[in-house]
Amino acid sequence: MIRERIGLTVWGLAAVAAGLWLLARLEAVVVPLLLGWFIAYALDPVLDRLETWRIPRAVGIFLLLSGAFLLAFLSVVVVIPAFVEQVRGAAGALPGYLEATRGAWLPRIEGLLGRPLPVDPAASLAEILKAVGANLPDLGSRAAALAGAVAANLWRLLGTVLGLALIPVFAFYLLLDFNGLGERVVGLLPPRHQGLANRILSRADEALGAFVRGQITVCASLALVYSVGLGFTGIDMPWVVGTLAGVLFLVPYLGTLVGLVLATLLALLKFHDLAHVLAVWGVFAAGQALEGFVLTPRLVGNRVGLHPVAVIVAILAGGELFGAVGVLLAVPSAAVLRVTLAELLALYRSSAWYREGA
Repeated sequence: MIRERIGLTVWGLAAVAAGLWLLARLEAVVVPLLLGWFIAYALDPVLDRLETWRIPRAVGIFLLLSGAFLLAFLSVVVVIPAFVEQVRGAAGALPGYLEATRGAWLPRIEGLLGRPLPVDPAASLAEILKAVGANLPDLGSRAAALAGAVAANLWRLLGTVLGLALIPVFAFYLLLDFNGLGERVVGLLPPRHQGLANRILSRADEALGAFVRGQITVCASLALVYSVGLGFTGIDMPWVVGTLAGVLFLVPYLGTLVGLVLATLLALLKFHDLAHVLAVWGVFAAGQALEGFVLTPRLVGNRVGLHPVAVIVAILAGGELFGAVGVLLAVPSAAVLRVTLAELLALYRSSAWYREGA
């Protein structure tokens, strides 16, 4: 009996390793499918509510996906040009900021060091920008070289475009059969294992639902808080930095880190004092307090239950395997893995093999 269980464990680990290798090899297919499933999982509760209003499921899916595409179109037409205008204004003011930085900060730094700096950072950055401007006429030849490289990798480019086009298709068909999908998968297992599979599926659904739907609301709330707060500090591009920090919070810690660094640099370039830097830090501290004590406990709760170290390891592993999409899906995947391992560990501890000789 023990030998049989050891054999089953070895085969199970081999199957998991083979599955991970296959996922890594089939990235062009797996990534659009995972993104389609992510969209389907986020929209399924809304679709269920529409069904209670006697709206056919296929019609509800069409309405939801059309609304998502309309929102994306409005973002491109309305929101992105406003962000571009903010970025353009900040870029136009950059030379003046660099000159003011040279007069405001270099004497302080040299006073602290007790000697002049061997290199003028502001002048060096200005020289870099000047060199970039001098090389702008070469952009035509470089663009031609880039076009040649794209043509050489045309098949990969077409695969990427096709994958993006398949995301709404995958989302549509997954939403169409979403409610019975888990039961059909569990039904493929032997009856003696279906109880365990149902428990894992139920707990995984609870953890994923808490993370996916809660995290989207948390990100939107943080984007608004950061944008409004940074607007009061007076830095350039407050809505750009605030929105970027909120959206990147889909990956825990990333949004706060990127937004804090960008906002601090913008405050130093424009105001040259610590008061505005402290104001920026205060905005992010308030946002983190709101997220840690109000938003996440109420919207996500402790159902995901991942240690911060586990979150960081999952993000690094996801990025190594699947790139940017792997980083995005790392935490929900780790939450499902945690639920699965917890159920298997409970099953192991309740087994006669574990309790033998106790």
